Amino acid sequence: MAAWTGIAIAISVGLASALQTAMLGAMGRGRAPIEAAWVSLLGSIVAISLVMLVRSTRGEADAMPAPLDRWWPYVATALTALAILALSLRGLPWYYGLAGLGGVLYLATAALLVPRLGVAIFFGATTAGSVLGALAIDQFGAFGAAPAPASLVRVGGLALILVGVVVARLGK
Repeated sequence: MAAWTGIAIAISVGLASALQTAMLGAMGRGRAPIEAAWVSLLGSIVAISLVMLVRSTRGEADAMPAPLDRWWPYVATALTALAILALSLRGLPWYYGLAGLGGVLYLATAALLVPRLGVAIFFGATTAGSVLGALAIDQFGAFGAAPAPASLVRVGGLALILVGVVVARLGK
């Protein structure tokens, strides 16, 4: 994979992180912040369990120690976490349960891209994506956030981060 492709992927992951953060903020306005984290982590457990289930049924989880090299622990974990997630989401929009996907996406992408890009470039690119997504969320007041129009200064800050990623990549 080309470095610039990896950087583009990392920026996309940063966008997802901004979306996750906005969902967490919305949940935190209606519930305790730790409860928002709970909902997010349950969504993460469901998602990663399903990914691992697919891997195990394809014979790709062979590096995992027994019994995690089999399919059934992932089914049990996913079903248990899904049931608890459904209970935890009472009174919240169902799609807040998807907030945990951002965490799984970030962690899996970090494991994939950090060896190729390095920590600084990966972190800079995900930060750029997060700021880009945050500017859009703030602009429209998504998920109940107070609208904050994009200004020249705020967009300039994003540009500086992007320049930093490019400089870091060219200096590697």
